[in-house]
Amino acid sequence: MARYQPNGTLVRQQTGRTLFTLEQDIVPLGTAGFLLAASQPEGNMASLFFQRLRPNGDTLPGRRHPSALLEGYPVRAVRDGDSVRVLAVVIDRTSFVNQLAFFTTDTAGAMGRIRRYANPTTSGTAYACDMVRTARGGWLAVSHFAPAGGYFSPFLVELDARGVLRRQRTHVLFTTVGNEKVDRNWNNLIRLSDGSGYVFSGQQQAGTQRWGFLTKLDTALNVVWTYRHPPQATVNLAPRQVYELPDGTLSWLAGDEGAGTQPYTNKLYFIRVSATGQLLGQRTFTSAACTQLRLYSWQPLANGGALVTGGYAACGTPGSLVTYTARLDSATVLA
Repeated sequence: MARYQPNGTLVRQQTGRTLFTLEQDIVPLGTAGFLLAASQPEGNMASLFFQRLRPNGDTLPGRRHPSALLEGYPVRAVRDGDSVRVLAVVIDRTSFVNQLAFFTTDTAGAMGRIRRYANPTTSGTAYACDMVRTARGGWLAVSHFAPAGGYFSPFLVELDARGVLRRQRTHVLFTTVGNEKVDRNWNNLIRLSDGSGYVFSGQQQAGTQRWGFLTKLDTALNVVWTYRHPPQATVNLAPRQVYELPDGTLSWLAGDEGAGTQPYTNKLYFIRVSATGQLLGQRTFTSAACTQLRLYSWQPLANGGALVTGGYAACGTPGSLVTYTARLDSATVLA
């Protein structure tokens, strides 16, 4: 865990526990600090793990829930009053497929009610990605699902405030012969401020290429529009999170994804899309200091730039990655 000043200067860094997967989330608890929702190795299985952190990053006693209770890993955690609502990928040991689960903890990670949701078909598997509040006070989760031997497509699960299932929808956006993924590490779901619905980001497999896409849903979970963005310097575009700006347009960041003999590049792409799904423009950011950039996560800034985190290839050390935090302005990357 690390803390940085607004100019990117490292304030503090400390090594934490070994986690089972990349999937995790940190919930702000105000003056009480933070709660980390993650998973830890338990043999070849994953047990849920919750770690309290003071505001300065010091760790407090953690709470581990054995895989016998629930085997899986959290992907999103949201504070809800004195509770925390968690969306997770869990493993059904009877059929050996992944399912979605929604459960409640207190702000120290003590487990409450657990709800699991059946997949659209018994032989398929689902991977949870993100979760937001609905206008009715419930929850909407986005994931992708694939039937046995099939391809992934976006899968929506709407819940009431307690996690009781209201409805499920699966959407094939482009084709039945390629994956349409809403990845649990890289993509997200947002609720639009005008109340008209939701937008999520993802990546589409189109032949030998991978494109980015944004999809808007209405409040009944019907598809309103889908926008696709093509690869840039390599055959694969690596799309990340989407955000709504104050003027109602959508801000989206993407990078190049290495494939075969094509390495990652030193470019990032800042994309703006209208509220009706039309491309408004793209800005390209090129780093002179970092090569083979991996884009992990980002947030828009009030000045039109962005705060970005990721990894890049360490000079002279093949296969080694160094993490970075960067601020993007209108023309350059500021370390």
